[in-house]
Amino acid sequence: MKGPVEDLSWDKKLKARITTPGAHPRIHGYDVRGDLMKNIDLPALILLTLTGELPTKEQKTAFEKTMIFIAPISVNEAPVHASVLAGLCGSDSTGRAGVAAITLAQQARCITREHEATDLQENTGETTLLLNELTKHKVQFPQEFRTLPPIQAAIAVLNHCCGLNTEQIEQVFLMARMPCALAEAAAVKPGDFREYPIELPGFEYTDGDK
Repeated sequence: MKGPVEDLSWDKKLKARITTPGAHPRIHGYDVRGDLMKNIDLPALILLTLTGELPTKEQKTAFEKTMIFIAPISVNEAPVHASVLAGLCGSDSTGRAGVAAITLAQQARCITREHEATDLQENTGETTLLLNELTKHKVQFPQEFRTLPPIQAAIAVLNHCCGLNTEQIEQVFLMARMPCALAEAAAVKPGDFREYPIELPGFEYTDGDK
């Protein structure tokens, strides 16, 4: 006897919604090797892939500058720390990359959710560096962005100037920070725990009832 699943008709092939494979692969219909490679750069390609549209000059500039602005991430943050530990434990490049990707994705989600929920306070120091750079390149943005803390300002720029939604911004954070995470993890020698502060951080475990 057939059930509800067996009674349905199913597609016979996977659908290529973004990248069309073949001798001349395409992204959103654009010939990658015969056209895009000759005429656009990597930031524009990333925006095209995420949004389905080629960016304007201002969108590309805002995206590129903001990616650089949010790229730094050090070993004192969980994604890099976890990747370094994977390297110390002998993971190869694929293992380190997997750890970095998962933890960076989780961090990006926390950052964007915090941006949505937090009553933000003024913090203009590093924010001014980003927004002055955008102004120099004639990128338009609301002046109230200058009152936002640095990461929240970066998120606002990605949303307002580049047209990215929350999920896409999470992906941008992952891509922007992945190089630092991978490079830091690759810089450690497997098994070299003498270089790692093995007793840090110190945790105190207590009963849940206390």
